Amino acid sequence: MEISLYDTDGRPTMYVAEDGESIYSWDGYAVCYLADEEIYSWRGDHRGWLLDGIVYDLDGYRVGYVREASPHILFAESTKWTKKTKWTKSIRGKAKTRPTLKGFDSRKNLAEYLSHDHP
Repeated sequence: MEISLYDTDGRPTMYVAEDGESIYSWDGYAVCYLADEEIYSWRGDHRGWLLDGIVYDLDGYRVGYVREASPHILFAESTKWTKKTKWTKSIRGKAKTRPTLKGFDSRKNLAEYLSHDHP
């Protein structure tokens, strides 16, 4: 089952695929993946965490949510584009130490943040 990820404005922009690991943009690109609760880019860079339905950036701010965890009014989901071929994963870098998690939203855009170094 796919799990939609909403940005801090309540817009669905990313989703976790049926494999429970790959994170796709709404336009069908696999931009990063989950390894337990940690989020990595395809190039192996640690990008953040998905904890209790909340996506945290490396500074501990919230950049996204699953539906059930979002404190925001959510927009309806539009049709997702067909999934494109995934890139080969690079060797994962060392995960950053988890900072104190903040109860505030980041100013970063979820889609841009997670796909910032997308090949």
